[in-house]
Amino acid sequence: MSGTLTGVGKFSNVQSIGFAAAELVVFPADLVVEGVGYIWLKNLDTAHFITISQKTGANTNPVTKLLPGEFIVIHNPLAPTNDPGLWAQADTGSCNLQVVASGT
Repeated sequence: MSGTLTGVGKFSNVQSIGFAAAELVVFPADLVVEGVGYIWLKNLDTAHFITISQKTGANTNPVTKLLPGEFIVIHNPLAPTNDPGLWAQADTGSCNLQVVASGT
């Protein structure tokens, strides 16, 4: 897979994900304005899974379930200035989710 990115934005962070309710995966505002092109998510937990969903309005659509140590790369089809709207929820205990994103 290859692609040409016109932007220069990049972001990397570890976000603590709780299990009581789905939590927004947070991207910096300047990267959202540029456009989030690709997103790499990795479950850093060794025992619990994390469910990744995309929320549009009141609808929540599951994208994947990341088992302990698993990762996924997502191409964001949304135009610049639109937050990808990804939500995460841990299984039965809080988990750390590594989030890496690049601009368009």
